[in-house]
Amino acid sequence: MPNKEKNLKWFFDKEGPDEKGPNDPIHQKFKGNPYSSIVRESIQNSLDARADNSKPVRVCFSEFEIDRKEYPQFFKIEEHIMSCLDYFPSNPQAKKLVDEMLTYLNGTEPGLKRQKLKCLNISDQNTLGMDYEEGETDSTLYSFLFVSGLSTKTKSGSGGSFGFGKGAFYALSPIKTILVSSLNDKNQHLFIGSTRLTTHKFGGQKVSFNGFYNNEQNRKPVEDSEELPETFKRNEVGTDIMVMGLQDDDNRKSSMIKSVLNNFWLAIHELDLEVEVLGVEINRSNLETIIREYFEGEIESGSLKDYNDWNPMSYYKAVKYSEQTAQFPQFTYKSELLGNLKLCIYRNKGLSNRIAHLRKLKMVVFKRTSQNKLRDYSAVFTCLDDAGNDILVEMENPEHNEWKEENYQLNQKPHPDAINANEEIKKFIGESLDKLSKAKRGERQSFLGLEDYLSIPEDLIGKDEDLVGENMTITHGEISQELSNNETGAQISNNEVEEIKTIVTERPQILDEATGSIDENEGEHDVITGGNNIGIGRDESGSNGKDSLDEAGEGDSKVKRPIKIDFKVAAIGFENRVVHDLIIHSSERISNAYLNLTVGTDNEGSSMDNVPSIRSSSHGEFRDGELSGFSIEKGITKVRIEFADDRKHSIRIKAYEKA
Repeated sequence: MPNKEKNLKWFFDKEGPDEKGPNDPIHQKFKGNPYSSIVRESIQNSLDARADNSKPVRVCFSEFEIDRKEYPQFFKIEEHIMSCLDYFPSNPQAKKLVDEMLTYLNGTEPGLKRQKLKCLNISDQNTLGMDYEEGETDSTLYSFLFVSGLSTKTKSGSGGSFGFGKGAFYALSPIKTILVSSLNDKNQHLFIGSTRLTTHKFGGQKVSFNGFYNNEQNRKPVEDSEELPETFKRNEVGTDIMVMGLQDDDNRKSSMIKSVLNNFWLAIHELDLEVEVLGVEINRSNLETIIREYFEGEIESGSLKDYNDWNPMSYYKAVKYSEQTAQFPQFTYKSELLGNLKLCIYRNKGLSNRIAHLRKLKMVVFKRTSQNKLRDYSAVFTCLDDAGNDILVEMENPEHNEWKEENYQLNQKPHPDAINANEEIKKFIGESLDKLSKAKRGERQSFLGLEDYLSIPEDLIGKDEDLVGENMTITHGEISQELSNNETGAQISNNEVEEIKTIVTERPQILDEATGSIDENEGEHDVITGGNNIGIGRDESGSNGKDSLDEAGEGDSKVKRPIKIDFKVAAIGFENRVVHDLIIHSSERISNAYLNLTVGTDNEGSSMDNVPSIRSSSHGEFRDGELSGFSIEKGITKVRIEFADDRKHSIRIKAYEKA
């Protein structure tokens, strides 16, 4: 049987006068949030090394296994781990460290050993790869593996400036061990493994805490690709960082995906980054879909310091829909010190008044609650200019989660640039929010929720006929007054396409810009096919929709309540007839729903007082203008109805739930 491991084995240098115990401060910095940390640090590194700015960097997180029989020399790390306890026999921290490592490798039953280790590979593309030259201290591989507190990132926009980020990789490994394999743009192959244990005795001599897995007795990577196992070999430019060993964790995939979304949504949205996490693809085209799948709603109520409590949706919407309606204002400022600054704001009831701060890397550095009179908003501050980015990098701490003046020192005092940068950012944000909070009542109104109508997926209308009536996850498109082919085209029997315009309206919630309060009056939702102007939910008589319960009679009103759901309707050609697809978006499941429908013909000025005659419906039972006896699921429910006259209609809908 060929030697799959080639000549790789563990080497530990002789220890000098300084010894290393079981407590590793770099490791401890990242132990609390290992998945968030590994995502933040690894993607930062990859974005820093971007090769072609016209294409996104791609980072893939995948799992693989390493077998004890195929890599016996690698598993001899166990002998070094046991020697650590021999060197510190009475130290409780050493005993805890060693016991945890040996339990992971061997389990709890005597005589048994774990045959295979599940490992995490973090692989990137469209990057430069790492470089290395023996004796040089400015190479990326040297700073990453061989020295602490050194960063050789010189590219403007670099995410790290301390060189401590490597601790995130060791912190995730139960045996504090990683492997690095890289192919750079000069066609140089580099491979080496590294572990961080304690000072210990091995073979009768005292050796270093830091060991290396290579084929020579020195701190030098393997550069001959023929000397590398196929499992560890790069075939294209870029870098693999392999975390050796993973604890069993059912939440690993979800935690990593949430970290990608929370920290890098802007880089993904602006086509700088694509990520794959254990088989789940995240890119611009499906970004909002994935956010909705992994986060409930858009309200963020947890701790500002804990990434696990973050929710990216409101911040993503602030940027995606910026300046498209009054609900999404944007402010800009040209600073002599920092360059171009931008603040995108999203206003909606219940939002937590937080501002996400980002710089050129387009990773969320931190969030801050603004002490301002404005309420019910989320905002995104960005400084993408090189000049400002360089200052903000200096103001960051090793964890890259704050900008503080004291982090950027000159003669043991905060640097003047740090002081001025901090003041300019505070002033810009404060003045921008003040402009909104001081707006006069009625001067501007934000129509909360309108974007949900405009962004119901176009591909749910007139396509995928097997999905009629199914509950589907909502995905949002761009806000636009333009209509897709699915919304405007109806296939008629003579094969000619006739335009049917679809306009979705509702009685909007009105946000008072001065007070932040919302008018809670609820009206009916109108869905009109064939109209040209957006109304506000009133019928021809001027009724505002509040009479819906009275119309049903006193007895009926006691057993039903109005429900707020979003609608979008399209008349389409289907099997040589006209059908109407009603797409319902609800934030909750309605178990006993019914809809009151009134219709008019698709003629301008037609009456909306007609009770429709329906030939068939994919859901429920239709009687006297009411569709009842069905459930509206949380998310998207699609209902297909067919009118007896086989014509296009304007439709008005009132929705209720029976008690």
